[in-house]
Amino acid sequence: MLRGDLKEFPLLNLLQTLQGSKRDGSLYLEHPQAPACLSLRQGRLVGAEAGGLVGECALELIAGMRAVPFRFDERPAPAAHNLAGDLAVQQRLAQQVEDWQALELLPREWDEVLRLKPRSGEVELSLDMARLVTLSDGQTVAAVLLGAGMPPLQVARKLDRLLGLGVLEARPQVPLVRHKLMILPLYGTPPGVAYVDEGLYPEWGPRARTGVRLSLQVRQGPVLHFQVRPRPSLAGRVGLSDADLRRHRLGRGLEAEAWFEPV
Repeated sequence: MLRGDLKEFPLLNLLQTLQGSKRDGSLYLEHPQAPACLSLRQGRLVGAEAGGLVGECALELIAGMRAVPFRFDERPAPAAHNLAGDLAVQQRLAQQVEDWQALELLPREWDEVLRLKPRSGEVELSLDMARLVTLSDGQTVAAVLLGAGMPPLQVARKLDRLLGLGVLEARPQVPLVRHKLMILPLYGTPPGVAYVDEGLYPEWGPRARTGVRLSLQVRQGPVLHFQVRPRPSLAGRVGLSDADLRRHRLGRGLEAEAWFEPV
């Protein structure tokens, strides 16, 4: 059994290797949102499945996959084939890979969530683009690619366009983990900024491409939001300015629930 990752062994190179060895078998792509399989007979692509899609639509989706673990099981290819064209299949796949790579704004991580982006002006959209916006709001990229009822590459191009127009934005999914932190006054620091230990911040800050903010809640009080910055020697504590302590009627030593959110 052959195993690896498309990050180190790109799909086209991998298929070229299998084609040269004229192998029969199944290439499984372990994509977390759209598990996929390519069937080969004597090294030629004869079938494709991905996230419930089959045939040409599945092949299009697979062409957009990056940094995905794979394994190749050498066994007879299934009798039911859904790709036609022999060498033309490989040529179509190569073109589709190039087309996906040309999309500059669509996230490569398909678990990112698409949101309608507030705008000050208006943008004219065609009916099908407006429908796609409605379908996409609150959904992951993968869910839209699989569920829009159009070929995946066509959907991807439209999403890339909507992201470029500023109609949609994509946000990483950041798990909501609550921390118990003691409030510490930090005199001379700017208001509206919370400081957390430099060992805690890297767990969350780099995950959100647009940045993160810190939310705080003391007992059952209102949820307060702050810009967040790392600072050494603050393990188990959160530092706030004297102005924020007075404004929100907080005191040294109070325990707060704290969590990071994308902005």
